[in-house]
Amino acid sequence: MQSLSGLQVNLASQQLATEALSPSTVPITVSIYNPAESPITILKWNSPIDARAGVLGVFDVCDTGSGESIPLDIIKISRKLPPSLDDLVEISGGKTVHFTVDLPGVYFQKGHEYSVYAAGTWHAVWEKPRSDVTASQLTDLGSANRGEFHSNVVLVKLQ
Repeated sequence: MQSLSGLQVNLASQQLATEALSPSTVPITVSIYNPAESPITILKWNSPIDARAGVLGVFDVCDTGSGESIPLDIIKISRKLPPSLDDLVEISGGKTVHFTVDLPGVYFQKGHEYSVYAAGTWHAVWEKPRSDVTASQLTDLGSANRGEFHSNVVLVKLQ
């Protein structure tokens, strides 16, 4: 599987105010930059911009002090094929798109700092505008590029 290294996935750091050890929903700001001159279209499924990314195993959370991984609830979902146009996002050449994804049910301790990282696979990326992705290409995702994504590591501190 090729790495689509041109796409840059960045997470924004967060400062949270919540009670210690109570499950919190942690908002993560995800930005994806397309350094190419031409637009690309991404299938959002199981990516950091999927609305359900917080429970699909896309994110890893670790207590920076103890080095312990923080368990996140992970589910597997079935999707209706083919994807719809609403499942696609276009990123113009040289532009960045921003999304907020929630990590639900995270148990953070007050005064601790946590690292958050996203990694996984782009299941379909087309090097064209969203309007040029055909119904047959949505049916046959094999015609799209696939590759891995990795984000930067950001720190979340519980205030």
